[in-house]
Amino acid sequence: IYTLSLHDALPILSKFKSFNENYPTSELLPSSHYWIGNSYYAMRDFKRAIFVQQELIKDFPDSDKVPDAMLNLASSQKEINYITASQKTLKDLITKYPISEAAKKAKLRLVD
Repeated sequence: IYTLSLHDALPILSKFKSFNENYPTSELLPSSHYWIGNSYYAMRDFKRAIFVQQELIKDFPDSDKVPDAMLNLASSQKEINYITASQKTLKDLITKYPISEAAKKAKLRLVD
């Protein structure tokens, strides 16, 4: 698990958010959402991380970032003790994306 200081994270968030505003139809938009969510996770702002990853999953269901977003969503849920939700997210990830690298990691997390 990594952490990011507020000092380091704010410029990163600002750049990704600016990208989203300036290029709303870019094929890179799902990646930008993903990294915004990761930045919030690194800052330990798990509720915002959850919101952003859920937004990615809902708005870009065909993106190759969705499995990783689901894994990050489960991690954030676990961090705020939403254990049942976290386990459900991991199971959904395995069901929907069984051959993804994220699913392999999800299987290991369910064993722990």
